Amino acid sequence: MNKVQAEIKNEIKQDFEGMAAKEIWEKSYNQMLDSKKHILEYIDCIKLLSKEKINNEQTQAVYIFIEEHIDAMKASIKPNTILQLKKELNAKLGQFAPKRNKQPDNHFLKFFIEAYPKNKRYKEYTWVLMDLSRINDDQILHTLKYINAWCLKNKLNSAEKKDIIVLVRKLISKGNLKYINQVKSLEGLTKGLKIKIIDVNGKFEVTVYNKSMRAK
Repeated sequence: MNKVQAEIKNEIKQDFEGMAAKEIWEKSYNQMLDSKKHILEYIDCIKLLSKEKINNEQTQAVYIFIEEHIDAMKASIKPNTILQLKKELNAKLGQFAPKRNKQPDNHFLKFFIEAYPKNKRYKEYTWVLMDLSRINDDQILHTLKYINAWCLKNKLNSAEKKDIIVLVRKLISKGNLKYINQVKSLEGLTKGLKIKIIDVNGKFEVTVYNKSMRAK
């Protein structure tokens, strides 16, 4: 590299020096990040800039900036597209992803993923991955049946039990006898969780027992 080329390269670097994520976006792309096309284009743009024009700290800030704009589109585009964009972001700029304190995984969700083979993962499945509160009763029951079979050969730990019981209670609280009777019949599940479904003044509740068999 000759002196002139070095000066040009240094000048380009100076153009972005000290800029925050929004300023980098305004200077390098400046189109609304509100569509799949624009997000993908901007990811490619930052991948190029990260090689020599912006430093690691800036690229990490831009990573978060892009991630926030992807999340902002949840209400307007399909969940599958959100997942695709996040995968693309991670694939091309994953080395700059911020180190976050890892939150405990939801163990029910892990079983949910295992319960649905790839050829059975429709849009309703993706919605649950994005937001567990969107799970429907049939999906809960399907997952509980999978856990029931799993419990016949394996033992649940305390964290797994806690997360699963939350969803069992959600299902039972609806008072639908169709689901209540099916959950009652899942002996592997009820024994593995140490739960009983009881009728309290006409309302069904999930009771958890400890080793001494006292309800809590």
